[in-house]
Amino acid sequence: MDFVTVDFETANSNKDSVCEIGITVIKNGQVDEKISYLVRPQISYFKVRNVKAHGIKPEMVEFKPEFDNIWGEIEMYFTDTMVISHNASFDISVLRAVLELYKIKTPRFDFLCSYRIAQRAWKGFDTYKLGSLCDSLEIDLDYHNALSDSHGCAMIIKKIMEDFNFESFEELCETFQIQMGRVSPEIYIPTKLIPIKSKIKKSNIKTDKSKIDPNHPFYGKKILLAGKLATISRNDAHKLIKNAGGIGMQQLSNDTDFMVISQDYLEEQDMVVKKFKKKKFDIPPLPQGPGLKYITESQFLSNMKWKGNDEEEE
Repeated sequence: MDFVTVDFETANSNKDSVCEIGITVIKNGQVDEKISYLVRPQISYFKVRNVKAHGIKPEMVEFKPEFDNIWGEIEMYFTDTMVISHNASFDISVLRAVLELYKIKTPRFDFLCSYRIAQRAWKGFDTYKLGSLCDSLEIDLDYHNALSDSHGCAMIIKKIMEDFNFESFEELCETFQIQMGRVSPEIYIPTKLIPIKSKIKKSNIKTDKSKIDPNHPFYGKKILLAGKLATISRNDAHKLIKNAGGIGMQQLSNDTDFMVISQDYLEEQDMVVKKFKKKKFDIPPLPQGPGLKYITESQFLSNMKWKGNDEEEE
């Protein structure tokens, strides 16, 4: 499997203010090259926030070449290749902006985002930022060093390809429902997650209050379903709550006992994951104590002893 990972650092909020480039080349699944350049922006204004992030100061690039003098050496890595970045919407927009600044013809290549791929590959991380993800996966990283960031991105993709035995990026995109990005002189197509269509079948779950167990952990509890559930319809989930003697909530209130977190909710509302203290959702199936408790969809169904849409009624 061959691909190139790239990371850009910028001097300020202008996308064309490139001050460092890091490139890692993977051939046949192994690191073949690692290239980095310090770059002098056309307008040498360095914002304090950016300097704090990457540590590059104006004097460090004062005598370095501008981007147009480097492009000839790196153009091959962006020509008819698969280019991957962590947060590709930023890095690809930086590349396009600096090419436009110097009136350089846009190359032709496909691209993907390791941040989005990781979201679909590994469920349950509290964040998919490069630093946290590499830390969780024990990948060495000097965060915001362009070369190290590109290498970390490459190792993430390499691990995903190995974990899922993918033989092509087309297979990866089909499996994870990801739109492959495309850059060319004629067109720009962003990479993005494709909403996964629900395959939930209509079940035969029925409401039966005669079987309610007062000792059930959800008995008398107010439960809110957050986001689109992956394995059961909201209607059927509410039936299960009623059969357990619980109360299905339509919105969050001060006396809500449990919030069932779906993967869809996590992807769309990152604020929820901040409430988890660990890097993965390794929390007790039924947290105890006062106040709102968070459980995953699988934990909710496990406590309901629900096996799937095809289970038979007793």
